[in-house]
Amino acid sequence: KGKGKDCRLDKDWRFNLPLKVDVDYGSAHCWFVVKQLYANTHWTLKNFWTVDQQVEDGVNMVCDYYQCHEKKVIELYDDPGGHKRDTDQKRDLDKVIGQFRKRGWQVTHKTPHNTYLPHHVKYRILEKGLYEGEGRDDRFTKAKFNINNAYETYYSCSKAPLKRSTQGEFQKDKNSEKDKNLVQWKATHLSDAFDMSYCWDN
Repeated sequence: KGKGKDCRLDKDWRFNLPLKVDVDYGSAHCWFVVKQLYANTHWTLKNFWTVDQQVEDGVNMVCDYYQCHEKKVIELYDDPGGHKRDTDQKRDLDKVIGQFRKRGWQVTHKTPHNTYLPHHVKYRILEKGLYEGEGRDDRFTKAKFNINNAYETYYSCSKAPLKRSTQGEFQKDKNSEKDKNLVQWKATHLSDAFDMSYCWDN
């Protein structure tokens, strides 16, 4: 989903820098968050998602919107769940990379294979990185959101609830993803996608 036809009027977009694309796979939806890194800041530029479509359709949404992008390089971060083979014996990861390349983009896969960052580690990174008050730890990149193009990601991140694990560590409460009465962009899916490049890069 998106509001503008393409990226040319987006003031936070830098045509000569790679795009970071975070992908969170799902059975009914596939979630894409597009970022760029500059000025020690992860800029969340735009989000997209599919509804009962193929994962390649989400890739096409990204490619269509960024067709004017000069440096056609994707830094891809994804959920290791997409590294399993589907019913057609293809991995979602391979479908995503293949479709980006078919559309003329170079792709570097940045997520370590089959590796999840522990929830409590992600919580600590986000706690440090998203803090903007006095005494901020500048070893962590800042995070900015384009509210016009990525409001849903901002909402998902800002509303994501916390719970304590059985070990007493804070982690994200993902029960909203099971709520069939909730519009799913309001659940934690997009925040999961956002976490990928932000946490791995930090």
